[in-house]
Amino acid sequence: MSGVEFLRASKLFGKVGVLGHSEGGSIAFMLGAKGKVDFVISMAGIGVKGDTALTAQTNKDTRTNRAINAFHYASVSYEYSL
Repeated sequence: MSGVEFLRASKLFGKVGVLGHSEGGSIAFMLGAKGKVDFVISMAGIGVKGDTALTAQTNKDTRTNRAINAFHYASVSYEYSL
């Protein structure tokens, strides 16, 4: 917010907004909803609540790690069976 406050205090701009990417897009929307900025630009912002996105990411990471571990175990087991 200090950047927004600095730009407002400079009186160089009529309107001040923020641009956010990914989770930063969600923060940009929060600033807009609170009236802290005049406009928001969201690039690839998430379209669900933060806890829903975090749960989905965690579940995906867990499945990926299981698949990697299973592949590694199978590879090691195969090498020792030769």
